[in-house]
Amino acid sequence: MNDPHDAAPPSSHDTSEVPIDAELVPELTEPTKPRIWTVWMLVAVVIAFSLQVNLVSVVLAQLAVFGTVEAPDNAMMLKLMDSRVGFCLMLIPSQLAILIPPLIAAFASPEPFRQRLGLVRGHWPLWAWLAGGIATPMVGLVTTLVIGPFIESSEHLDQMTDVFRTHANGGFLIATLLMVGGLPAICEEIMFRGYIQTRLAARFPAVAAIAIASIMFAVFHFDPVHVIAVLPIGLWLGFLRHASGSIFPAMLAHGINNTLSVISVMPEQTDALDAPSTLLTLALLGLGIPCLLATAATAYCFTAPTLADEA
Repeated sequence: MNDPHDAAPPSSHDTSEVPIDAELVPELTEPTKPRIWTVWMLVAVVIAFSLQVNLVSVVLAQLAVFGTVEAPDNAMMLKLMDSRVGFCLMLIPSQLAILIPPLIAAFASPEPFRQRLGLVRGHWPLWAWLAGGIATPMVGLVTTLVIGPFIESSEHLDQMTDVFRTHANGGFLIATLLMVGGLPAICEEIMFRGYIQTRLAARFPAVAAIAIASIMFAVFHFDPVHVIAVLPIGLWLGFLRHASGSIFPAMLAHGINNTLSVISVMPEQTDALDAPSTLLTLALLGLGIPCLLATAATAYCFTAPTLADEA
């Protein structure tokens, strides 16, 4: 008969009967996938909010320019846009309508605000930011040269070109550049490359995230010809955001591209899809090609970070 006192004491390493707390062993649990429904919800909110803001903007612009409110038609909208006050009242609120929802959504997110929107330093040197920005107008130039012979400029695009030309040549150049170049570079980048692409990249491969965000960015320009024209730019901006680990290079590139777009249509004979003047074209190619190569080299040498690196 065995003496119970001779039994070996239970080993402190024997955990066969000790329950395992999954919260204390996170590696044994399946990681939670990032929420994607917030992206689609944000897009729906921005569309609805933009429609309401644009309606109010038209009413305020009519009151400021004409003193009355009527059902708007194309001729009236052009008159509003030709007015400096109307131009500001129509353009600024529409951009803010794109900016405000992603800011609120990012603030409500459990992730840190700046990381959620990509408003971080990234890992590219500052000169690479500039190189990517200078290369961007060349992407637009190549797009124009490729699609120009096959599609005709739309009436809406031509009308907007005339509006930009009128204000740029009418002593309102700096304000026009700030509203057309600077404002969309901030508002649209925070929306598409900041909130949308950042979330999609946490769930899908980088190529898919860039493509989806770029298509959304293009579709938000509504005019079919404009959608086709800006899609390559959107893909390039998405690449800059992913490769650099920050949306600041994409913001800079967006601003440079829009600014030069306004400057390039200032001559009266220039249409929306026309290539810039010979001198400007040579300048874009001469600066754009080496900057494009420098950007590619930077992307190769500095690998894209993970979300944990950006945090």
